[in-house]
Amino acid sequence: MKYIFKHVLMRDAAYHVQMPRYLKDYHWRAAEAIETLHADNLSAYYGNLAYHYEQASIIDKAIEYLQKAGNYAQSNYQNQQALDFYDKLLKNLNEFQHDPDLEIDTLLKKGAVLSTTGQLVAGQNTLEQALHLAEKFNNLHSMGEAYTALGELFWRTCNYDQAMTCYQHARPLFVDMEDRKSFVDMRMGIVHFYQANYDEAMVKFENHLHVCESLGNKKEVSMALNNIASVNSAKGDYDLAVTNYEKALAVTRDINDKQGIATIMGNLGAHYQDKGDYDIAITYLDQAIAIHQKVGYVYGLTYWFLSKANCLLDKVQLSEAKELVNECIRLSKECSMSSNLSSGQILSAKIDFAMGQEDTAIQFLQDMLTETNDEIKNALLYYELWHMTKDEYHRQASLEWFDKAKISPINKKYDKHLIKLRGIVLPSPS
Repeated sequence: MKYIFKHVLMRDAAYHVQMPRYLKDYHWRAAEAIETLHADNLSAYYGNLAYHYEQASIIDKAIEYLQKAGNYAQSNYQNQQALDFYDKLLKNLNEFQHDPDLEIDTLLKKGAVLSTTGQLVAGQNTLEQALHLAEKFNNLHSMGEAYTALGELFWRTCNYDQAMTCYQHARPLFVDMEDRKSFVDMRMGIVHFYQANYDEAMVKFENHLHVCESLGNKKEVSMALNNIASVNSAKGDYDLAVTNYEKALAVTRDINDKQGIATIMGNLGAHYQDKGDYDIAITYLDQAIAIHQKVGYVYGLTYWFLSKANCLLDKVQLSEAKELVNECIRLSKECSMSSNLSSGQILSAKIDFAMGQEDTAIQFLQDMLTETNDEIKNALLYYELWHMTKDEYHRQASLEWFDKAKISPINKKYDKHLIKLRGIVLPSPS
């Protein structure tokens, strides 16, 4: 029997005049009806089923559907809904049905969603809570997963030493699990990559590719190919980079991995940006941005905002570039992403200078110098000041900071800076 109320207040009034023992029965019957009527497509009703079983005080079924609802929402990038379901699940587990393994698993998934959406402090706290619980019950696999997740959070915030320490803790915990060990190795490779240790990164990425191909894990194969292509691009092997990016893209499309597609599109955009093909770069970057906006992946979004803003600056589309970099700075501040925030602030000053606000831009970069002791950041700040002022002091200071950071001309990440600083003339292409 189905009743339709013309006003929500009438529905609520009718609901609340029911006796509690009858209400529980009604919720139980509603849940059973949903299970029967929608047996062929139950995933769309996980949330409703969790609600009705919770109201009926049938806790084991409520927990079952809260877990399914959270996982379903997470897999469909419905991030806030996933967090709500996971919080309700944790509440029920703590109050009614203590299950350490399920609690740890839920904390890990909640931490992953928080990190993905840029809530990094909350994400770290949640992952550390999962780690402590796993240690308490000597759950080695979950300890490994917690360390791995914390490692990713740390490298995304440029805490590379902490990231590597987490991965070193994680790897031996995956006993007889070559796929997870390989995954951790790949993450170590990413840390090497962001520190411009390209040869070490390539070894990790190629080993990861071989393991994943032998296991038939297409998602990880695409990730490995993407990472190998990024090393190719960073080392100047542009044709090989495009070949590997296209291979990776074909695999991600085959398995409909949206976030993977966006990552590769963005990397292709950055690749063409480095080559100076800005229109092609922006085409790829726009596709990456659109997907990351849809799935709520804030880190990727800010990263590609920066790349596109750099392209727009080089195309002298200054107003659009400024608008985009301001959004990047806003999101980076909200999500405590120090690297993207710093890059965004430096780029904002470059745009201001190009727009004729020379004194403002120079003063802003000088103020940034007083707030950091980071060797690379100082080198880059002095480099931009040298470009703006043509002051020999800034050129020498930039070179000194690059030397302190042990950056050499063979390091492709900063070779353009060093070539200009040292007055090296590149040969014309044949």
